[in-house]
Amino acid sequence: MAGQELRQWSRDILVCTQGAHTLSDAHQRWMNATQCTLVPQPVERIHSEGGRITALEFEGGKREACDAVFLNAPLRPRYPLVDMLGCALREDGEIHVDNKGRTPVAGVYAAGDAVTTVHQVVLAAASGVCAAMAMNEDALKDEVRLLCSQDGSVAFGD
Repeated sequence: MAGQELRQWSRDILVCTQGAHTLSDAHQRWMNATQCTLVPQPVERIHSEGGRITALEFEGGKREACDAVFLNAPLRPRYPLVDMLGCALREDGEIHVDNKGRTPVAGVYAAGDAVTTVHQVVLAAASGVCAAMAMNEDALKDEVRLLCSQDGSVAFGD
């Protein structure tokens, strides 16, 4: 639930929904229990003095003092190439891959933020390494198959 981890730093939390009021019942209960302030109006301006945030100003002129801003911007990558290649997407919108980054489309691999909802650099890098290893493994298998088929012998690994 967005916001819970912020209570580790502050008990004074202001939740801004940018005009949308689409909080679930669970979010509403959490906000009530933690006495968070909800401001549905869109933020128009962030005020600062000497390089430090001092307040948020909302549409209509309302102003709330603050000294830090955390953004929750959902990541929804748009990749028309996925559709062009015929790759499948999972229910969560990420590209369907096996545990090594292979898509069901032969020769197409995916990694990083395109395959997970956990957007962390270290996980994206690790995912990329797995996909690169799978690419190399598949290329070597293809080369062995090709070489073995040319001399009539049985392909290694088949």
